Amino acid sequence: MEVQAFLTELRALGVVFSVSEGKLRSQGPKNALSAALQERVRQHKEAIIAFLSATFTTAETHAPIVPVPRNQPLPLSFAQQRLWFTDQIAPGSASYNIAFAVKMHGALDLGVLRMALQKMVDRHEAFRTTFVMAGGVPQQAIAPDAQLAMTELDLRHLPEAEREAEARRLARAEAGTPFDLARGPLLRATTICLSDSTQLVLLTVHHIIADDWSVGIVMREVGVCYAALLEGREPALAPLPIQYADYALWQRNTFQGARLEAELAHWRRKLAGAPELLQLPTTRPRPEVQSFRGAQVPFSLTAEQIAAVRELGHRHGCTPFVVLLTALQALLYRFSGVTDMVIAADVANRDRREVQPLVGFFVNQMLLRATLDGQLRFERLLEAGRDEVLDAQAHQELPFDMLVEHLRPKRSMAYNPLYQVKIAYLHGSGGVAELPGVRLEFLGGEQQATKECDLTLFLHDTDDAVHGALEYSTDLFDAAPMARLVEQYPLLLQAVLAQPDIRLDSIDLRTQAEREAQARPAPAAKPAFGGFKSVKPKAVQLPQGGLVTFGALAPEQQLPLVVQPSVAGVDLAAWARDNQAEIDAKLLAHGAILFRGFNVSTPDALERFAQALCPTLYEENGEHPHLAGKIYRPVFYPPTEKLLWHNENTFNASWPRRIWFACARPAERGGETPLVDSRRVFQELDPALRERFLAHGVKYMRNYRPGIGLSWQQVFGTTDRAQVEAVCRAGGMSWEWKGDDQLRTSCVRPAAARHPLSGEWCWHNQAQHWHVSCLDPDTGEALRNLCAEEDLPRNCYYGDGSVIEDEAMDAILAAYQRLEVSFPWQLGDVVMLDNMLTAHARNAFAGERKLMVALGEMISV
Repeated sequence: MEVQAFLTELRALGVVFSVSEGKLRSQGPKNALSAALQERVRQHKEAIIAFLSATFTTAETHAPIVPVPRNQPLPLSFAQQRLWFTDQIAPGSASYNIAFAVKMHGALDLGVLRMALQKMVDRHEAFRTTFVMAGGVPQQAIAPDAQLAMTELDLRHLPEAEREAEARRLARAEAGTPFDLARGPLLRATTICLSDSTQLVLLTVHHIIADDWSVGIVMREVGVCYAALLEGREPALAPLPIQYADYALWQRNTFQGARLEAELAHWRRKLAGAPELLQLPTTRPRPEVQSFRGAQVPFSLTAEQIAAVRELGHRHGCTPFVVLLTALQALLYRFSGVTDMVIAADVANRDRREVQPLVGFFVNQMLLRATLDGQLRFERLLEAGRDEVLDAQAHQELPFDMLVEHLRPKRSMAYNPLYQVKIAYLHGSGGVAELPGVRLEFLGGEQQATKECDLTLFLHDTDDAVHGALEYSTDLFDAAPMARLVEQYPLLLQAVLAQPDIRLDSIDLRTQAEREAQARPAPAAKPAFGGFKSVKPKAVQLPQGGLVTFGALAPEQQLPLVVQPSVAGVDLAAWARDNQAEIDAKLLAHGAILFRGFNVSTPDALERFAQALCPTLYEENGEHPHLAGKIYRPVFYPPTEKLLWHNENTFNASWPRRIWFACARPAERGGETPLVDSRRVFQELDPALRERFLAHGVKYMRNYRPGIGLSWQQVFGTTDRAQVEAVCRAGGMSWEWKGDDQLRTSCVRPAAARHPLSGEWCWHNQAQHWHVSCLDPDTGEALRNLCAEEDLPRNCYYGDGSVIEDEAMDAILAAYQRLEVSFPWQLGDVVMLDNMLTAHARNAFAGERKLMVALGEMISV
């Protein structure tokens, strides 16, 4: 008896066999097997066990994958179904194109190459598959034969110096050309002739029929076919036991019943209580529908670094992948402050022997959860990561899309379910093609970043080095913070490789240049000229760095750093433009810089200086009265009262990281702008109080009503309610229209956050600016008499809606009061703040006071 044919016959009846602990197991409908079939199974039991044992590894359980007739409906695999639905929602997208390029030097025979590629189309059904609707559901449609779509281009008519650039342009255009999943073909080949001896070969395939493993298969088999066909013989490739459609049907039939429930129970336990969204500090608010657009920042780890990674992994019983994953988790913790995160890892999902030679979309996502804390030592996190990976690998076969279907997480068009950050680790060189008489130069791909994630870390370990790239969503991030994150990844690795027991909060993520700049002692605020008074002055050419001095308002006082001109007539904007890196480093170290003696007393002068450091200043400001250009006045607050400490606009989804205040006229008395180091506030608060705010955030509630504060028309800059609702929706705010001209908004924002550059924790909110207990007693009593608590102009709560106790606010106010630094304004002063590192206030004053405000570098957390 032919065992495989017999098992196929039984499978048609819904009965599948597997081997467990040496015993034959069956699964299928009750009474599906007739007495005759049962007898045949008993007679050939040993042969069936031998066949299954020889066909599958010990990790492979349950039904074998066997060929199925092609005259029946062929369903999509779960992963294919996801991409098909994505294509239906956003047709014409090239987001899931896989494109790679190979430059071939030598005597390449294009006719033979075409035949070799055609052999791939003939051999792998995936290349002849399209996706059609049948009976209201998507099905695979497999053509019995198909001709390779190959385009031949010749650039030899161009000047040699222009050919490479034109070839790159053509490669980008090819990679960005979408596929039609219903019509196909879903594989394209293009050859570009660069010279008599050089061809650029481009292959583009849709991800729904292939993955990275498939690319390696194609490269190897094309080499075998090319060599054989060049000699006039048929290629000697082993027959494929099954095709991808067989796997898709097997997958659909296998994950059901008791096995499915066991897998789902495992993942329900694993993911219980996990956050639905990994809250990273973004440059912009998350749009309601992600565009799938993105960019990449490449980087490399040296041979020495990867050798140290292997050594650390060996000492802790884990692979280099686990070390690199743990470093990513630690870095994201420092970047975001998130203590409970789920990261996905790509797994090849090809443990079964029969699928290993197939072209197809097998890759699956394995979810890895980590709990982090600043006091946690890296080596403990590494060991926890090792155990987490081993546990996940034991349950990696369950299709991710089936997991989503059954767990039913909150679905959103704005982000991927269950995870938003992924790591993709490839070890080895992938497919290696050898073409007689041709030297191959692999140029990588032109994949369309980004896919479904906020961040994806790609790592290709070639043993000699690791080549990586951070892919990020341009909906959310600008290039600068992502470049910084990529810069910090090897810095973090370097630190933990040197000291594996280091605590996460102790890892220094500064570059050498930043450490040196911040360690440089500040010169005295006043240059010592006494010994030179008798020297006759003469003209000298001063370097830009010698035009100013750095000092402090008082000995040992870090906040603010004081910058003053060394000579008369220094152009502050020009000096700042030439010394931006040094200013940035000092602002990061001190949190605030006072520029004194530069006479910045007009809106034009302030705008020119601020734009020298931040070309794009914030203009859509409904809270501050407009003054001129991109300069505003401070918000109105009664001059007889102190405006309490706060970080500007942190009740919004995005806010300025940099703020400039300039003095056009100091008050007759008072009117100072007290500063407080937000890092020290975070450190001084009671840990229990701090943790409660970290867990829940702050819920800000605002009521716009005629006659009390700014109207909603002023703040939102429109009288159109639909526009107001669109702004609220984009900023993550809820809204409620009350009466004819009243509006209530509410939102939850973080109470503290890690600084995106230094990684330091900052107390970063406006609770004391909003909480009703922080008003002066007379104002608070008057407002309570005027309206109910929920109708107060402003108030705030814990993020879960519970009341923030007056005692909690008293403790926070006391911390600010202890740490406050205050100094009188002088005409022409400019104070530049990092709005995360430093909070500011305003003292009561008498007489006329004129300050100007500029805001820039809008970010979100």
